[in-house]
Amino acid sequence: MRTLWLGLVSLIWAQGTIRGSVIDSDGEPVIGAQVLLLPLQKGTLTNPEGLFSFTGVPYGSYRLRITALGIDTIWAEVSIDKRRPVATLKLQATARDIEMQAVEITESLAPTRIDPTRVTVAVTPISPRQVLLLPSFGVPDVAQYLQVLPGVVFTGDQGGQLYIRGGTPIQNLTLLDGAIVYSPFHTLSLFSLFETDLLRQVNVYSAGFGAEYGGRISSVIDIRTRAGDFERLGGRVYATPFVAGASLEGPTYLLRHSSWLVSARQGYIQQATPRLYPYLRDSLPFQFQDLYAKATFGRGPDQIQLFGFRQTDRVDLGPNGLNTWTQWGTGLTFANLPSGTRVRITGNLAYSQFANTFQDPRELRPRYSTIGGFNGGFTFSYLFGADELAYAVEVRGFSTDFLFTNGLGFITQQQQSNTEFAAYGRYLKAFRRQEIGPDGEVRLLTRAVVEPSLRLHFYNTYGYFSIEPRLRAKYTGSHWSLQAAAGRYTQNWVAAVSDRDVVILFQGFLTAPELPANRQLAHPLQEAYHLTFGGEYQLGPTLLALEGWYKRFTQLTIVNRERLFPEDPAFLTEIGYAYGIDLSIRYQSSRWYTYGTYSYQYNRRHDFRQTYFPLWDRRHTANLLMAYRWGGLLTTARLRESRWECSLRWTLGSGLPFTQTLGFFEKLLFLQGSQSPYPSQQGQLAV
Repeated sequence: MRTLWLGLVSLIWAQGTIRGSVIDSDGEPVIGAQVLLLPLQKGTLTNPEGLFSFTGVPYGSYRLRITALGIDTIWAEVSIDKRRPVATLKLQATARDIEMQAVEITESLAPTRIDPTRVTVAVTPISPRQVLLLPSFGVPDVAQYLQVLPGVVFTGDQGGQLYIRGGTPIQNLTLLDGAIVYSPFHTLSLFSLFETDLLRQVNVYSAGFGAEYGGRISSVIDIRTRAGDFERLGGRVYATPFVAGASLEGPTYLLRHSSWLVSARQGYIQQATPRLYPYLRDSLPFQFQDLYAKATFGRGPDQIQLFGFRQTDRVDLGPNGLNTWTQWGTGLTFANLPSGTRVRITGNLAYSQFANTFQDPRELRPRYSTIGGFNGGFTFSYLFGADELAYAVEVRGFSTDFLFTNGLGFITQQQQSNTEFAAYGRYLKAFRRQEIGPDGEVRLLTRAVVEPSLRLHFYNTYGYFSIEPRLRAKYTGSHWSLQAAAGRYTQNWVAAVSDRDVVILFQGFLTAPELPANRQLAHPLQEAYHLTFGGEYQLGPTLLALEGWYKRFTQLTIVNRERLFPEDPAFLTEIGYAYGIDLSIRYQSSRWYTYGTYSYQYNRRHDFRQTYFPLWDRRHTANLLMAYRWGGLLTTARLRESRWECSLRWTLGSGLPFTQTLGFFEKLLFLQGSQSPYPSQQGQLAV
């Protein structure tokens, strides 16, 4: 018996791990590639980072076979033993000439197949190719494509705001290569500060996002830019009636496996509108500029990236004032897959700042708001076959400086610094089985994915420790899937403008006030709970998706628009909820691409004095985007495209809520209290 026990122990200890990464010729990860370990006939799939792992492998020599659409089959030899129990492979694929012509046209647009390996409920991936399909206002932009997504409401093109599934702009987290972007859109909201040609991937999490994201209570827009060309020097120049831009990229010849990229864009709408629209009495007073630079060192899983960006906006309203925005940021990201260990390490460190000034000649003091801060962290992840464990630590620090004077002369001013610490853990459990097909090939079938996570967020300024559990899950059948997600979310930031204003050119950022006035609260933070569920059905080349969602805002902070006296509070708290149903359809062939959405949503807010519908409460929204391609193939730097393309976009939205005007009256301003000369004073016209 003792001999048998010792034999089992030695057998268990005589097992190792084979792991690795697969990248393509551009250094991007190959996602969903099948990796087969021979002669054990054991298979797995690469994850979204192009990584794979086999655990519990007996010591010995093996052969790996990696296959995926659009690449040549990769063969690799690997051995593990007592001295080397963990083997790490870093593989690069080469494109398959014939298949790539079809794959790059059809597969690079958008996913039209059910992905059983990931929970995709309330997540919309956007590729640069999708953005370029839009019939554009000057140049295709992410800001324009976001308006096509289900559950998204845009209130206007001049200082208009983006509302995602019942959440306000301040409740949306926008990340650019891990750096926090405080204002992602220009004053003319048809353009963002993200150049489409620089994008690698955009993921929009509209509800129920995991614990890797925190500090916001509604949604996340995670934007990743690509690296510069590692092989050749190249550039791009373009000009449209409203925007012109240029980019340049190439390898860094002094360092191996490194590249750089720079981009600039200038808007000249104010100068172009008098020529294009001579019948307008006034030109559109919008000007903006974007700059971006990036350097990449290393390809594949071992990489360091340095980046920087700058955005400027100017809106000259003549006698009504001058509004200026300035935003800039810089940072680095890194990833390392060390040999001989089972861990993968990633991290980031960034600093960004946003400043907004509004100078009105009729006001004694200019309005201004500045927010700047850093964020950084480390993530440690482990792959166990189809399962993944990740944990991370994060730190954020930011300062705000705000000054605002309302029409009655009351000043709202805040200067404050805050520090936040966070840690999270996430485990992805995939229920996958392996089958041998009639042709002898190994097939991997993933039936279910469960992804619980937990975020611990400490707000140092208020001494509040927030425990935020999250859960995402998916079950996949033969041609269908069911998904669900839920979680608790908190945030510190507060908008210094009212959520009831439609056009917002002056954007202010504040930290949550410590003493909300109209209600006793356990903490000063904004808080929400999410619940979302959905299903997918595969009908040939068509993917149908239906999602229902519910957000409960248990605590919100708003500007007190009814403030009349100095002792009145500057901020109030309110509660609310939002729910809706979103339907989407995707169809894709070698020539046609169709993306249609329909959204129904309902929003209510209660400030303990009244219950109202917020301004973004659009009940029905429908969008249709269609494209047709013909004329053969045209090879570009990164993919093959059709020589000719025609696209169409159609949008229908029901009206936004409003309060009907009952009349006008003269409003007297008692600026001097009881000493005000009200018998002879000329008041303001009020509604």
